[in-house]
Amino acid sequence: MEFAELIKTPRVDGVVLRRPFLPTVEGTLCLTGHHLILSSRQDNTEELWLLHANIDAIEKRFVGSLGTIIVKCKDLRVIQLDIPGMEECLNIASSIEVLSTLDSVSLMYPLFYRPMFQVIEDGWKSFLPEDAFKDLESMDSLIKLVEVYYNLSSPPPPRSSILQESLIKLIEACNNLSLPPRSSILQESLIKLVEACNDQSHSMDRWLSKLEASNWQTHVKEILTTACLAAQCIDREGASVLVHGTEGTDSTLQVTSLAQIILDPACRTIQGFQALVEREWLQAGHPFQQRCSQSAYSNSKPRCEAPVFLLFLDCVWQILRQFPCSFQFSQHFLVLLFEHTYASQFGTFMGNSASERSVRELHAESHTLCLVMDIQCLQKVFIHLDLFHILLCYNLNSTWIKYILFLTHQHTIPHKDNTVPHNDITIPHNDITIPHNDITVPHNDITIPHNDITIPHNDITIPHNDITIPH
Repeated sequence: MEFAELIKTPRVDGVVLRRPFLPTVEGTLCLTGHHLILSSRQDNTEELWLLHANIDAIEKRFVGSLGTIIVKCKDLRVIQLDIPGMEECLNIASSIEVLSTLDSVSLMYPLFYRPMFQVIEDGWKSFLPEDAFKDLESMDSLIKLVEVYYNLSSPPPPRSSILQESLIKLIEACNNLSLPPRSSILQESLIKLVEACNDQSHSMDRWLSKLEASNWQTHVKEILTTACLAAQCIDREGASVLVHGTEGTDSTLQVTSLAQIILDPACRTIQGFQALVEREWLQAGHPFQQRCSQSAYSNSKPRCEAPVFLLFLDCVWQILRQFPCSFQFSQHFLVLLFEHTYASQFGTFMGNSASERSVRELHAESHTLCLVMDIQCLQKVFIHLDLFHILLCYNLNSTWIKYILFLTHQHTIPHKDNTVPHNDITIPHNDITIPHNDITVPHNDITIPHNDITIPHNDITIPHNDITIPH
């Protein structure tokens, strides 16, 4: 099948683009096999490049000969296109509906995307499981990395019996944290949350009531509470913890990932967080393609969709808000990850497991997201802005400070304060303190000590006591 067969009207002039908080743009609308593009001939006007895969739902409206298409995106953006001519509007809407629902892997954009920058390293090999678990293997004689897995319930071959006995001993010694399934509940919660955010007709009290009714904050609190409990058992009691859900690919991964972020400062760096996502989510089998095939606006009946990874990112953001100097990155890094899980030019989040990505040979046919993250890391896009204020406070080299501020001015993403507040959420029973460890600025070997700096504790509160998180 050719893309041209699905595009009834490839180009329309005089289209007006309207977006919240942004100026109106008039220009030419073009449809390609993978993108909806609006380009204006005006100077200094941003073009719109929207992947069809990012479109969750559309609505059509008509006033006389003027047609309007409301495009609702999986990354929660809502844009409006005013198109002159009813026929043109209907053709564009029809094409978008077809192109945004193609589910054939061979037609997906990551297989067609070619980066405009030089690829100097194979990003698919940046975070290999054997590298991640080498440290664990050296720490405990009961842990051994093997290439073949045997089901514990089946009779083991003689050569693996000792290894399995050791694994069983490890499991028996663990504290057990059981988690319920929650995919359909989470999807409903996200839909209600987005409805509350988009409804501007309510008073503040009614808006907060609808926010509470969505139960999104409850899910955030439950996951953070469980993760803090796991971290507490490991750090305070020196205990092993076994976390399991129904399938072990959703809430289990949320808890284990957050526990590592709390305990391990390396997971709070850009590189370490990428490795965590690769190890705990991609290689552990989180079904990204199923969970992220629809977002909050889709009119289709939910099947396996659920914002599991988005909930995890929100939990990370809650910790980041309380301990900004303990992270190398800002919220923009988390937003980028969220956007790419639902629609991306990279093959990182395609498929539902590492096995599927291997069978489909995505490693050879597509590029991975860590490439662009490494490049943007060099541009310091995601390093937390609070770091610059700390640099100024410590009167470091003025040329270095000016250079950082120049990069920030050139490359940072504009901040729009339209986030949903998470009010008065308290996580009990865990009392975990994340120390403000030294943050090293990449490529300059400058270590910023964080002494005598008071960090305001907003939103979700994790009580502080005598627990010290190991460096």
